[in-house]
Amino acid sequence: KDDRFAQNQSAECGANMEKQEEAARQLAEEQARKAKALEADREKERKATEEVQQAWFFYENASKGFYRKNADMEKVWKEIDDARKMLDNILSRYPLPQGYLYRAMIWREKGRYEEAEKDLSKAIELKPDYGLAFLMRGVVYTDQYVEKILQNSISKSKQQNERLIRDIELKAMIDFGSFAETQSKFAIPEQFKIYQNIFNAMRFYQNDNEKTISMLEKY
Repeated sequence: KDDRFAQNQSAECGANMEKQEEAARQLAEEQARKAKALEADREKERKATEEVQQAWFFYENASKGFYRKNADMEKVWKEIDDARKMLDNILSRYPLPQGYLYRAMIWREKGRYEEAEKDLSKAIELKPDYGLAFLMRGVVYTDQYVEKILQNSISKSKQQNERLIRDIELKAMIDFGSFAETQSKFAIPEQFKIYQNIFNAMRFYQNDNEKTISMLEKY
């Protein structure tokens, strides 16, 4: 009996050890799969970041055409649209916050403010502390403010106009406030400095409306 009991105990112990070893093996395999998937995702992000930067470089070169004497503007706008299509392709494969920011910049250049706002909101959804995206969305709201309110380019009732201006003001100031909270965490790239000036102008709005308008007209 004692021998059978010892044999049973030994067999049970061996079975438990095999189970533990199998569980450890499965855990190691799962961790290896996750590490491999993480590395693959990082590589995709790296490649997407490179492609986004190439698309933005292409856009910046194209936009220089606006300042060339006797430039073929149709060609300039086509090249800018080509840069936007490059970003479309990249973002269809990898949703990179910076890609949405850059595409929003192009939409803004084309006066497509709703598309710009959507892309900036997506960038913020993917990266909630993305200060530049908050800044640019605030700038897009400011564009709408200048275009639709200051220039009286909409045909709505006075009450509708007042409601719209309050809505735009609120959204812009909220985003500028969010940008201010993140501003100390990073240095603003040189190409975005002009938007900081717009932000600074909007800071005067509540206390000095005329000063804000005067500053915005410079940009």
